[in-house]
Amino acid sequence: MATKFAYLDTGLTRDSEGEVSIQTLIDSSDALAEEAREVLPYSFDECTYSKGYLRQAIWSCIDCGEKGVCYGCSISCHAGKLI
Repeated sequence: MATKFAYLDTGLTRDSEGEVSIQTLIDSSDALAEEAREVLPYSFDECTYSKGYLRQAIWSCIDCGEKGVCYGCSISCHAGKLI
């Protein structure tokens, strides 16, 4: 009995045999990386407090008295804490 696999709908263009070209994978990877840079533009090890007001996600650290923490600090300074 042959095993059948279902394709995960990734939005990638497939040929008639259901295969994806290397160039399609590269283009998709580049697009995802660009989207990630737009959503999370700062490095994990950089606090953005000194940059002033920025449009970014802010988390509340319960362990630090419910103070707001930026994206970089949520990873580099508050890892392992209750956020």
